Amino acid sequence: MLKPMDMKEYKRKRRLRFSSRLFGKFLSLITPQVLSYQLRNSCYKLMGVKLGRSEIYIGRDCLLDDEYPELITIEDGVCISFRVTIVAHDAIRGIVAPVHIKRKAFLGACSLILPGVVIGEEAVVAAGSVVTKDVEPYTVVGGVPAVKIKDKDKLG
Repeated sequence: MLKPMDMKEYKRKRRLRFSSRLFGKFLSLITPQVLSYQLRNSCYKLMGVKLGRSEIYIGRDCLLDDEYPELITIEDGVCISFRVTIVAHDAIRGIVAPVHIKRKAFLGACSLILPGVVIGEEAVVAAGSVVTKDVEPYTVVGGVPAVKIKDKDKLG
């Protein structure tokens, strides 16, 4: 798990202009419905999400945290299915924490990734899973909360 930070203190250090926040909110409304995944990726980059350079697919109707998009990192070769939600803050607990999705990971439809989680290299998250803890590389997880189902073969 990546270390959570106090939300109020993080906001104080962050210092975003009102126009930047407004632009980010606007992008967060239209981006999930954009038909072209390449254009969606460009919009997510403009919002502040850190995306790798190649072969990233983010499906339609995905929600990436629009309050703290700069805390989300998605590496090369990642495939995120439709309606996945990635959250980098928890207003109830008053924390923010980075989310890191490593190379060639796959997130199944309607998965929920909570703050502070690292999805390991080539890991698979089953559809509808709620990921509350780190996912080891080359593993398959699923359920609510997500638990390890099996190890994934490193060759396939």
